[in-house]
This record gives sequence, structure tokens and C-alpha cells, in this order.
Amino acid sequence: MRSTNYLSHKTLNWVLTVLLVILVMATPALAAALANSVGSVAIIDGSIKTVDIAKGAIKTKKIANSAVKSGKIAAGAVNSAKIADGSIVNADIAADAAIGAAKINRTGLDADLLDGKHGADYVAKTGDQTMAGNLTAANFAYGGAKTGYLSIPGNSFHPVFSTDAYDTNFWDLSATGGTGAFFAPVNLPDGATVTEFRYTVFDNVSGDSEGRLFRRNDGSSNDTISYTGASVDSGSYQTLSGAVSPGFAVIDNANYSYFILLYLDASAPSIVANRFRITYTSTSPGL
Repeated sequence: MRSTNYLSHKTLNWVLTVLLVILVMATPALAAALANSVGSVAIIDGSIKTVDIAKGAIKTKKIANSAVKSGKIAAGAVNSAKIADGSIVNADIAADAAIGAAKINRTGLDADLLDGKHGADYVAKTGDQTMAGNLTAANFAYGGAKTGYLSIPGNSFHPVFSTDAYDTNFWDLSATGGTGAFFAPVNLPDGATVTEFRYTVFDNVSGDSEGRLFRRNDGSSNDTISYTGASVDSGSYQTLSGAVSPGFAVIDNANYSYFILLYLDASAPSIVANRFRITYTSTSPGL
């Protein structure tokens, strides 16, 4: 009886050993047979965890196109290393990005690169300028009204009548016969405003002198812009000036011509006039 039990255990051990050997030998084939045998249907939805996925197991081709949304990317996760060199184009930069100057590499950067023009293409605010070609601006304006002066010497006047006699001594003018009436043309910038008319005269006798600044239209109408009044006997040079009529003060070269009309007493040739001056203001050089 004991012998039978012993053989039974011995036989059982032998059988188990044979089975183990067979199992060991069959494991590779069994593993191969079982590979990929667990499909999606056998996996519980939502049961796969991060720890279940091997590092580097998910390749680019395993990610569906457009599957990664901006909400899936952590803030600040995309840095320079993640951006392909040369891939940022103008359309990628917002119109209101307001890129600060400190972010721009200004090495070699100048105005020529910004606007495609050379500094020589512009007129400087100060200093002498040399310009090639024609200046085509329609009009020019000063930063504010500027005061200008037109000076006319006495020897620039002409007698009103050919029968009038006169004498010039360098810059002086005196009447020696006739009516004693003289005129001189006036050329001022268009749009200028006359603020003063004056001249210097020497009067040492009972006769006198007076001057007027006129404008004349296409007809026969003359407008007095300023009248100096008559000189007085003083025996020395005196300056005569008069108020300017506001209604005629603005120079309008399109519709008027301008001149000075001077009267000198022809019976007193010692009365001499010189240095006529018109003061004006202008916001542009005129045309």
C-alpha cells in the first residue's frame, strides 16, 4: 500500500515536471499567439492611464490631424526651440502687436531702410541746401508770419509827366521844374499784408513833400493804401509815415498793380527825398 502511494507521488511529480518543460518550451509560441489579441473592444473605455503608456510609444502618425487644439497646449509651453527657424511670417504677427524698439536689432538699420529713401532726398530744416532738378511743391508756408521790408531809393522814381524836371544826387531825388510828381513801382509778395509805409525827406523851406502808397486795378480806379501827410519845415531830415487802410492792406497781384506816388515842391529844389520803405508781413514767400 505504501509502495503504491509512493509510486503515485513519484509519478505525479514526473508528470508535473514534463508539463512544466512543455509549458516552458511552448511559452514563446503561446506569447506569439496571444500578441495583439486584446483589441479595442476588450478595453474598457477610459481605463488606459498615463502609466499604462510607454515613453515615446505615441508617434506623430498616431495623432489625428487637427486633434491637438490650443486648449491642450499649456501656456508658455511653445518656446523658440519648438518653432521652426524661418517659419514666422508677416501674417503671423498681429497688426496691433506694437513691437517695441528694444526688440529690433538696429545694427545697420537707418531711415533709408525704413522708407527706401536717402537722407539727401530731403531738405534739412537749417543750413544751406543744394537741390538738383525742379522744386515742384505747389506752395510754401512759414511756421508763422514773418516781417519783411521793401526798400526803394529816391533815384528809382520816374516823373509822371515827361515835362517834369528833376535831379538825383546818388540816392536823393529833388524836383527842379514842372509838377513835381513822381512814381515808382512796388513789387511785394502776393498775399503779404502791408503794415507801414514811410520815407525820409529833407525840407528846409516853405514848400513841402508828401507820399502815397497806391494800388490800381484794370480800370482807372486807384486805392490809397497809406498816406504820409505833408512834410514840415525843419532844416533836417525827417521821416514821414501814415496809417495803413485795412481794406487795401493785403497784396493782390492778380487784380492790382502797386506803386508809390511822390510829390515834391518843384519851386524848392532843396527839398530832397530818399529811402522809401514798406514794411509787410507774410506767411509764405509768395509766387
